[in-house]
Amino acid sequence: MMLRIRGSEGRGGKKEVQYLKMDIEGAEWEVVSQALRHGWLRNVRQLAIEIHLEDLRDPVFTEAEQRDAASFYLHVFAGLEAEGLGLAAFIPNSLNPETTRLDGKELPCYGEMLWLRH
Repeated sequence: MMLRIRGSEGRGGKKEVQYLKMDIEGAEWEVVSQALRHGWLRNVRQLAIEIHLEDLRDPVFTEAEQRDAASFYLHVFAGLEAEGLGLAAFIPNSLNPETTRLDGKELPCYGEMLWLRH
């Protein structure tokens, strides 16, 4: 997938990607983080991501580790916003409606996010 994102820049980095869908079963966090670091999403107009928040419900993780994971997720979201993308929609996955609790709040573990360029 990363080769396709890198290859989307075209000559002079001006080729626009109208819609990019990521469904990579939990690897989305590292892929999006790396794409932001390298500017690979600069020309993406719409970004759809199937998200997995499994680290927030993993019984092996301590509460501190779960908070660290949540902090990383929020860092990725902030990076998308800094890149000029805004969250347009979030839909929890109705086929896998598992939730988790973090700091007293119930969160869906799986869902679809749509980010649009401003």
